[in-house]
Amino acid sequence: MIHRPEYTRVEKPNTCGKPLGGSSCLNYYTWIPGSAGTFDDWAPYGGEEWNWEYCRQYLYKPATYHDGWKNKGSELTHDVHNGTMCGLWKRTTSIYNRKRSSSWMCLEDKKNITVLSKTNSKRLLIDEVKEKCLGVELLLPNGETHSFGAEYGTIVSPGVFESPKLLMLSGIGRQSLLDHQILAHVFRLEYGNGLDHHLLRAGPEHDAAVSAYCWKNKGPYTSGLVELVGLDPFGPAGHPHFEIDFVPMFAGTVKLNIAEPLAQPKINLNLFANDLDIVALREGIRWVDDTLMTGEEMKDASIPAGAVRMGQNIEQCGVDGKLRVFSVEKLRVIDVSVIPVISDCRIQNSD
Repeated sequence: MIHRPEYTRVEKPNTCGKPLGGSSCLNYYTWIPGSAGTFDDWAPYGGEEWNWEYCRQYLYKPATYHDGWKNKGSELTHDVHNGTMCGLWKRTTSIYNRKRSSSWMCLEDKKNITVLSKTNSKRLLIDEVKEKCLGVELLLPNGETHSFGAEYGTIVSPGVFESPKLLMLSGIGRQSLLDHQILAHVFRLEYGNGLDHHLLRAGPEHDAAVSAYCWKNKGPYTSGLVELVGLDPFGPAGHPHFEIDFVPMFAGTVKLNIAEPLAQPKINLNLFANDLDIVALREGIRWVDDTLMTGEEMKDASIPAGAVRMGQNIEQCGVDGKLRVFSVEKLRVIDVSVIPVISDCRIQNSD
């Protein structure tokens, strides 16, 4: 491979899901379950409770290119929930009763849950002697701070970028990172180096489509954007390496910029650090072009995951198979940060 500096720089802009439900409110309204091989890759990290057979029960809860597809020797798919993510099918939507399905819907009509808007987590309250999380300190919209104690445990769930940041602000992380920020070191923990990502390509066509929808309510954004889903069988276990989507081999990082709760973390997606990804993308583009021939547009998605991956021990990752933070009692991370291998589906389906 030829390495060029302009292709190995660290990109600065990264989007983050702001609404209630986070980025599960995004991703083209599609509901794609993922393949058995990808979920089975989770088992060595989190245990057998994270393999396909165990996870599939949760996946159930929530112009035509047929001729071109068949001419390539591929088959149409009728059952996308059988663990074989190969073929072409009309996509399943994440819309019910005229509402976008998202993780926030589980909060509806829950009188025992209070949602604080425009509120940020400042740090976790840690008892260093008992090695236990006692609660969380919040930064309110008026600039004041308020602490909440947790009797049974604290769940960290601000997302793939903010979860590792909150752990580091609380003194939980690798010694070198915390020393650099002059933070009190509470517990050594290995995380922040497993950031996975489905790539996003923007451009003038995308900008024009957004403008047409915003000002005239016309253009491709008046539909659900994704009408058909196609998946290749090129992965090592027969599951997709690209979905007309992309399952990468690289791993990025999330670190602190400065030790301030409202400051954005330093995110390095480390795109295409693995040469196999470049080869896979090249061959994928050739394969799709050969299949569609005169297709008008191809687009991908921005879906990061894995910044606080689950694993078997503290040397490997940040949380165990029960999503409990290593070495700290009554503290769990429950969002896409824990996914050890990015799935070949919409992240909201596996979150």
